[in-house]
This record gives sequence, structure tokens and C-alpha cells, in this order.
Amino acid sequence: MDLDLLRNIFLDAHVLDVDFSDWDTAVRLLVVGTELPVDSRNRLPLFIVEFQGVRDFGVTFAHLDNPLREGHYQWRAHTFSIDTEGAQHRVRLYGSKLFPTIALTCREIDVRPVDQDVLSKTFADWDNPGGPLVRPGIERAMRSKERRRPRGTA
Repeated sequence: MDLDLLRNIFLDAHVLDVDFSDWDTAVRLLVVGTELPVDSRNRLPLFIVEFQGVRDFGVTFAHLDNPLREGHYQWRAHTFSIDTEGAQHRVRLYGSKLFPTIALTCREIDVRPVDQDVLSKTFADWDNPGGPLVRPGIERAMRSKERRRPRGTA
């Protein structure tokens, strides 16, 4: 675990995705490190922050008293705290009162860079300002596939 990198990422991170697809081994966040240096193409770095061996995971939502008329809040996390007891890390990530707070306990944390070009090929609108998380929800993805399916196919 690179604690300095984690702290630098979460000086101000934009959370783009929460991945529970492998929940029995890891939970992952896709984040933009908005306070880190840009690359040669003037783009902010993307990271997968992988929490391995998650024992508990909680999210508190606090935006309901401040609903938007349209669009979505862009989920920001600019405070990162970690307490280690034995082989367990208790992590807390949060931003302002409008954004979700994550509290979790895990065995290990891994951070990997993400290639924006590869992400763009898979999720073309991932960097749409005011948009939702990177991946569409299951129902939205199914509706999108229905619209693209030629008539007469199953």
C-alpha cells in the first residue's frame, strides 16, 4: 500500500465508479486525482483504488436536503483517513456534506493507474460533465441494448 499516493489522490478526488463485481475479493473505486499533475496531453490521472478483503463497507448519503433540479452531483472525496489495527485497515473517504461518505474495513489497498484511452473505448461518455458514474446502471444498459438490437432478433 502506497499511503502517500493514496493521500495525494484523495486531496481532491472525483469518484467515477464503484465496482462491486468481485465483492467477495475486492471493492474498487475509479477516481480522478484532481490535485495531481496532468499527463503530457494535459489530462488528470485516473486510478483504480482496490480495497481487498473487505470486511465491511458502508455508504452514507447526505444530499437529499439539497436536490438538484437536473443532472447529477459530481461525487468528490477530499478527505481520506486510515487507521490500521493488526492486519485490518479502517478507511473513511468523504467530501462536503453533499457527497457520499464511504467507511470500510479491508485487509489491503492497491492503487493502479488507468489508461484514459482504453476507458474511452469502453465507455465513450465517461468524462461527460454533469453525467452519472462511468458505467450505466443495469436497466439503462439493457434499454440501450434494446434500442440497438435489429428487429426480429432475440
